[in-house]
Amino acid sequence: MNWEAISAIGEIVGAAAVVLTLGYLAIQIRQSTKLANAEAHERAVEYWSEATAPLMNPEMAELFQNGCESYKMLNAIDRMRFDTLISNMIMSFELAMEKKKHGFATDDFVASFERYFAKLIAQAGVLEFLDANKDNFTTVFHEWLEKMDR
Repeated sequence: MNWEAISAIGEIVGAAAVVLTLGYLAIQIRQSTKLANAEAHERAVEYWSEATAPLMNPEMAELFQNGCESYKMLNAIDRMRFDTLISNMIMSFELAMEKKKHGFATDDFVASFERYFAKLIAQAGVLEFLDANKDNFTTVFHEWLEKMDR
């Protein structure tokens, strides 16, 4: 066997090793992406659970109901509590939308938030809240609100 044949075999073996390495990396990246998506989904659900946990308290549930009906009719203390509750809920929605924007949440997952928030922003008190607090939220949320107005 001459040196040219040995060199050609070496190149073939090297090329095969590169192809196998690229295949392995592609599999690892796919698995890593799936894991990142699952963790992003899990964190968004945890954040949503934390944001809505106060509603398990009957007093807060009543406050939420009253605020949804009329934000303007809430007294100063109740308005502050309602602001915090709704803001936390909106921030969890913003989190889900940001994760989708960066490829870490599925359309279906974010659509579940969108359906909930479409119903929520239909409430007179929530619209009053949004008018009074619109500067507190991200551009992504404002773009979604504009899409809902159409």
